[in-house]
Amino acid sequence: MKVALIVTSLHRSGPSIFTRNLAIGLKRLDVDVHVFYFDDILEIDLPVAKTRLRFWHSHDFSDYDIVHSTGFRPDLYNAFFVAGKRTSCITGIHNFLDVDLRSHYGYVKATIGRFVWGKAIARINYLIVSSEQMKQFYRSYFGRKTVIELIPYGIDPPVQRATQIDSEVTTIVDSLRKRGLHLIISCGVFYKRKGFDTLIAAVAKSPNTALLLIGDGPEMGRLTQLASHPDIIGRVVFLGTRKDSAQYYSLCDIYAHTSLSEGFGLAMIEALAGAMPLVCSDLPIYSGFFEKDDVVRFTPSNIGSLCDAIMTCIARLSELKITSLNLYRKHFSLDAMAERHLATYKNMAKATARF
Repeated sequence: MKVALIVTSLHRSGPSIFTRNLAIGLKRLDVDVHVFYFDDILEIDLPVAKTRLRFWHSHDFSDYDIVHSTGFRPDLYNAFFVAGKRTSCITGIHNFLDVDLRSHYGYVKATIGRFVWGKAIARINYLIVSSEQMKQFYRSYFGRKTVIELIPYGIDPPVQRATQIDSEVTTIVDSLRKRGLHLIISCGVFYKRKGFDTLIAAVAKSPNTALLLIGDGPEMGRLTQLASHPDIIGRVVFLGTRKDSAQYYSLCDIYAHTSLSEGFGLAMIEALAGAMPLVCSDLPIYSGFFEKDDVVRFTPSNIGSLCDAIMTCIARLSELKITSLNLYRKHFSLDAMAERHLATYKNMAKATARF
């Protein structure tokens, strides 16, 4: 089988990393994979062939059995330059269009973007989502005509390499440990919907904890200001953007996933794969994956609830390391994700061949 994966760029971001992981998994299954991208940003390595596309120039995909797009521009290209021909087209969406677009562009642009993106997805007609809640949402959005498959994110366990950890960071960690502090870590783009402000506030109210934050983004200034409060000063460390962020998780006791709305964040799955105890926003998207005692959940945006969750997690660290690793093995391995995608592709190709 020959599969084309289309992504906006090879920027070190969720959609690109997902596409890279999918390409690796499919290659293991002897699938001929080719990645196409628009923007000339090459921050991640690929184990397969890659080609840059020009949006207004149609590329001949007739040799491919499947064209799988991820993202706004890739979906538009797939819908209007590829769909309707003999090649089977599919898109993967790992967020909720309304929430994601509004958080980045405001109401007016988000409304227009939702309309255009929705039209593109309806034209593609095959959709992969990562949770039951998303499946129900997009079923009501697009109706029965669109085929929707549920396939969770999958990754390989991060390989720990001590030589890749900045010695300056280990020095900081050692100094925090000497103060008897439990270390929390979180990673992501600093958007408001990620809830990092709530996390900083909770750590301020939990004097036996310290926080390491990996990333950067629009909220950086406000988060830095929050971290300068007398109740927390010296207990929040901003590590900036790190190429291999998962390497730093093992330095800490807890991974905190505090988003107000989210798909399945890759950083959270990396934490599970590394047997990190998880404190997680209690979002409907995780139903069907997280049982009551597998992770410690809290009410999003509720500082008191997050403080309680952190204390509960500290009391159960040994137990939660085991449950995190079991969750990863059950739902989020890369091989399982690739096998599910390949099964979907084969079903699509058979359906296309009948017409």
